[in-house]
Amino acid sequence: MREHCLWAAAEYYDKSIEKSIECDFPHFAAIANELAAKFYLYCKRTQLAKFYMHKAVHYYKSYGATNKVVQLETRYSVLLRFQQSTHKNGAQEYENTGQNKEEKTQSFTTNTFVNVSLCEAPLAPIR
Repeated sequence: MREHCLWAAAEYYDKSIEKSIECDFPHFAAIANELAAKFYLYCKRTQLAKFYMHKAVHYYKSYGATNKVVQLETRYSVLLRFQQSTHKNGAQEYENTGQNKEEKTQSFTTNTFVNVSLCEAPLAPIR
């Protein structure tokens, strides 16, 4: 039962992130990604935590929350230090592709799926 509840929560984080992006609310996308990162850190899924924390930093930067970015980079330096330059390039690429909101959401969903599928242990199915 507990594992089912955990992965149901994971699904809701993703839905929240997708809807925030779809509605062009980067501040909500940033918060949802940060919370998802903390959730995966709690679940000992470090690779997923890294992925979501990088997305959180990207969205915080997108609306100028530099103090929050510094706070996350200080507190979660282990999660953020390895992909810092890759993230910056990826963020620039993401912003400059000229995609519309639906294409960005689809791209984000695909990236999430790829990262989830690369986990060390399979996720329990969500019912």
